[in-house]
Amino acid sequence: MSMLEIITKATSDVSNHQNQSAPPKFPFILNADNIFPQLKPETNDRDESPLIKQVVGWEISSLDSQIMDSTTGLVNKLKRKIKAPKSFTSDEFLQLLNSFFKKCGEKANISIDMQASEESKYSSRLIEKFGVFLGPYLARLIAECCVVLELWDLLETLILQHLIKHSVFSHLIVTLVEKKKSHLLCLCVKCATDLQPSDILAILKYFLATDSCDAMKEVREEWEAQARTAIDKVVQKKSSLNKQAAILLMAANDGFSASEKGLHYLFRSINTEDTALTWAIGELEGPEVMRLVRYLAKWLEKYERFPELVGAGSEGNELEASKWVPSLESVVISAGMVIDEHFSYLVLQREFYEELRMLEERVRILVEEAKLCAGVANMIENLRSNEKA
Repeated sequence: MSMLEIITKATSDVSNHQNQSAPPKFPFILNADNIFPQLKPETNDRDESPLIKQVVGWEISSLDSQIMDSTTGLVNKLKRKIKAPKSFTSDEFLQLLNSFFKKCGEKANISIDMQASEESKYSSRLIEKFGVFLGPYLARLIAECCVVLELWDLLETLILQHLIKHSVFSHLIVTLVEKKKSHLLCLCVKCATDLQPSDILAILKYFLATDSCDAMKEVREEWEAQARTAIDKVVQKKSSLNKQAAILLMAANDGFSASEKGLHYLFRSINTEDTALTWAIGELEGPEVMRLVRYLAKWLEKYERFPELVGAGSEGNELEASKWVPSLESVVISAGMVIDEHFSYLVLQREFYEELRMLEERVRILVEEAKLCAGVANMIENLRSNEKA
């Protein structure tokens, strides 16, 4: 069998394995440090011509074997329980989960230096400490149980610990939209590395359509809390970087509705050059298009009034929330996408002419300022080059 055939077959096996419902034979990533050093050639033939040689000595450590047995046992129990969700209680689920982590801790000789208080909070802390023992399949099953039993705090911990893989996010996002769990949707946007076009569209439609105070309460409170923290840091440290970030957070709060604050995460996290965003924007309907235009226009107005906001959300500052504010570049590109994808609809809506004219004027001013700044930047670079010469 050629190398290409081997790779093709392996890829096919992985694809088939991901589509099947049966748990994997190895439910978590094995520790290669204990396996590879034991591998030896099957024969002592010194012929170096074969590209692939058979090896012997493959052996799974006793610890991995024990944890695999515990994992398989928990998977089988949860699969049986979730088939009858009406008789499956949250207390029963948490007891199963906590017992599993305790066994893993004992087998790995890791102490659990925490007291069991409220079951869900205790389980969350165990996941933070022993999440390494959760393979993708078991993590997905636990996430399904959390949704069925509405254990949202535990699901939040799974997302924050990056234990939920990309193949689960699509189904999870649909469920969270149905349940109106805005805070968890924002976490999915922040933690998912490759949102699919359908995921982007679902989140975009949700935040453009939802403005319920109850559904958006946590999102609004999180941004307000971050803004207050930013002000406190400016007062305490007198840092120019913190001052810029504080102004940026105030701009992200002032004038934006709670649902629009959820959009901040989306337009900061996705790649504006990705065709997935263009497709999602193209699938929006009339009222959603105008809400998105108004949202982007607010940001253009902010950047026009406060040029110092550009670059304030850099990685160097200490304010986490400022890293999730849409950049000027992403706002301008997204505005262009909206106009390109929905030009016919926009020109036929006379009541929105004034808003579009304002949008055009703000973009024109920003372009002129960018040209001026580019000229100054080039002059500075030339001066620096002359000094070095």
